[in-house]
Amino acid sequence: MEVLGVEPGSVTPFALINDPSHQVRVILDAKMMEMELLNYHPLSNRMATCISTSDLRKFITACGHTPVTVNYSQTSPLRSDRETAIYGKPIAPYDLLTGNDLMSLALDPNDPAAVGSPAAPAALIKESDTANFATDVVEPSMEVPIIVDFWAPWCGPCKQLGPLLEKLVTQAGGLVRMVKINVDENKELAAQMRVQSIPAVFAFKDGQPADGFVGAQTERQVKDFIGRLIGDAEPPLEAALEQAKAAMDDGNIDVAGPIYMDVMRQDPENAEAIAGLIRCSIAFGKLEHAQEIIVQLGDKIKAAPEVAAAISALELAQQGDASGDTAHLRQKVEADPGDHQSRFDLAIALYGAQQKDEALRELLELFRRDRTWDDEAARKQMVKIFEALGHDHPTTMEIRKELTALLYS
Repeated sequence: MEVLGVEPGSVTPFALINDPSHQVRVILDAKMMEMELLNYHPLSNRMATCISTSDLRKFITACGHTPVTVNYSQTSPLRSDRETAIYGKPIAPYDLLTGNDLMSLALDPNDPAAVGSPAAPAALIKESDTANFATDVVEPSMEVPIIVDFWAPWCGPCKQLGPLLEKLVTQAGGLVRMVKINVDENKELAAQMRVQSIPAVFAFKDGQPADGFVGAQTERQVKDFIGRLIGDAEPPLEAALEQAKAAMDDGNIDVAGPIYMDVMRQDPENAEAIAGLIRCSIAFGKLEHAQEIIVQLGDKIKAAPEVAAAISALELAQQGDASGDTAHLRQKVEADPGDHQSRFDLAIALYGAQQKDEALRELLELFRRDRTWDDEAARKQMVKIFEALGHDHPTTMEIRKELTALLYS
């Protein structure tokens, strides 16, 4: 749906509700409205939230608006606004935003359309007690798995596990819910559940305990625990990240960027989303914006593999920006194949020109000629490119295999 109103480029579902003077125009894509279900909801920007086209029309009408249906294939000016808008507030096109803009928009708690607005976790995570256990746990578990966390304020491991559970439950996007029980205030309930030590976690499905564990757990273990509860259902956050990655792979950076921002609203420390924002800025040639994002990150996030790889990609892009002309450097290397510095500079320039295979080939040749040159600069540069490309990238695997052969030859 396209909601154009107060300023061009604004796409805000809440504009329909907060528009008593009817300044907003509602325009519907004719092709889209031929579908039965849409992966969109006017009261939620969360990925994979659906509404039927008939209910969407009812919502628009209830807000006092009369929608106009157009064929976007014949109305190209609107498409450019739609594809470069960020949900929630009128702003500049995505590729004109600074790194600080990206982070502030992604993490703005006052944006009512934000995926991670306070209202979202509140519906998924709540505190309860003995009197309300049936209402808060047993009955809703007939519809969705309920994770019950028995904890106490004095329990050290509880302080570690509780926030982790809350984060992963929130990321599951409604596929599971969480109820917290303070054992000090609900001793009778804890005794009924045979809680002997805490933290103690139970999963309820169909009104009965279905799984559980006692004691501190790693993030991987908790993810596996939640995975067993939701089965084949894909959490909206994971679906959104897959969608963003597919857009990046296809070169649709202006599509991927806003998705990564929406993910960060729900999970501000999501390493994949942060790395995605950095790579989007690099792809737009906005290297200073990528640096602004990185400066705001803590050491723990910077150390995450996805973010570390994105940082390496930025460093390589910055080197490429500062390198010379590839044609001139190639002439120098052809004139003197033993000119290691020129060959190294050529590799840097080739990478900056998005000729990554050729860059690695030049570095491999430099390593073959003199592996110790400049403190093994060729090998170190190849490792950095491997990290930026990803360890499962076909080029990484091919060149690494050849590098390994040279190392042991």
